[in-house]
Amino acid sequence: ALLAAGRTGPALTAATQAARLAPADLAATELWAVALLSAQQPVMARDLLIGASARGGGWTVWYHLGLAQLAAGDARAAQQAFQSAVALCGGGCPAAEQNARLLSAAGL
Repeated sequence: ALLAAGRTGPALTAATQAARLAPADLAATELWAVALLSAQQPVMARDLLIGASARGGGWTVWYHLGLAQLAAGDARAAQQAFQSAVALCGGGCPAAEQNARLLSAAGL
């Protein structure tokens, strides 16, 4: 709710605390990473999401990983993450599909 209201600082603080209280909770880790992305910290977000994807995160983890990699300047890795999101979501993730398609068309 804090992110939706544009309150990035308080959202980052709350998400960081939640993820630290429940380090095994993939949803808390993903929320922390999304808050980091909103706070213009894509490298930290990417690192968290790489860990979450290795622990079995769902398609949204891969989608957010793609966004973080793109923001961190690694378009090739972003395309791979978006493709993984598409493979896991079963056709219900048009944003991931579009991002994968656009990066592919760009020759990445």
